Parts: sequence; C-alpha cells; structure tokens
Amino acid sequence: MNRRFIVLAAAVCGMLLVLSSSQAADTLPVAMNLGMKDVSIQLATGRIQPGEFNLKVGEPYRFVIVNRSDVNHSLSAPGFAGTALISDVESMNIMNGMVIHPGERTEWHLTPLMAGTYKFGCAYPAHAAAGMEATIHVF
Repeated sequence: MNRRFIVLAAAVCGMLLVLSSSQAADTLPVAMNLGMKDVSIQLATGRIQPGEFNLKVGEPYRFVIVNRSDVNHSLSAPGFAGTALISDVESMNIMNGMVIHPGERTEWHLTPLMAGTYKFGCAYPAHAAAGMEATIHVF
C-alpha cells in the first residue's frame, strides 16, 4: 500500500511539473517583451532609416519596422540572424527575408549573442543594388 502511494504521488508531481512548465512557456514571451528595447526602423524608397545602429550583446530588442514606401520590400539580415536568439516564430523570417507591404508594420524580437558588424537590407536585387541596406553594430 505504501509503495502504491509513493508511485501515485510521484506521478501527480510529474504531471504538475509538466503542466506548470507548459504554462510558463506560454507566458515567457510576454515577460521577455517587458525588458526589450525598441529599435524603430523606417523603410523608404531606396533606403533604410537609420542607416546604422548599435546593439549590445545579451540585451533583448524589439525591431519595430514600418514600410513607408509605396512598394513591397523583403527585409533580411541572414548573417545577423545566425548570431542572435530569436524569441518568436515570425522573427525567424529575418534569415531569408520577410515581405513587408506598403504601410505595413511588423516586429522582430531578438537578442544579439555575438559581437560584430552585420548587414541588414532589402533582399530584392534592384533595391539592394540601389543601396537599400543598413549596418548593425553589436558590441
């Protein structure tokens, strides 16, 4: 009888642990968002503003990106994305390019993990050739 009670108690504790960890995972993005620093990025015809910005290793950021131009842009930062902790699924699109339509606003949530200088720009060849890029400095 005593052995059954111990096994039952262990099973209940295990279930509670699993349930509490899944609930914590659901609230993690909200908690992480509270400490994020905003980086405002404007997409215009042929340029990104600001043209360069500085980030700190280990600090979480929310990139708030607005397309102010009248054409689509496919924004990407593949070199940078490989060195950052990305905290939401949509932000993973920075690896290959995220299409941002005219007037659209989107956010990327990430934490730089490695110091360096990275390019960030429009993946459309004509836009890239026109110089539509910015530089990210991570210290």
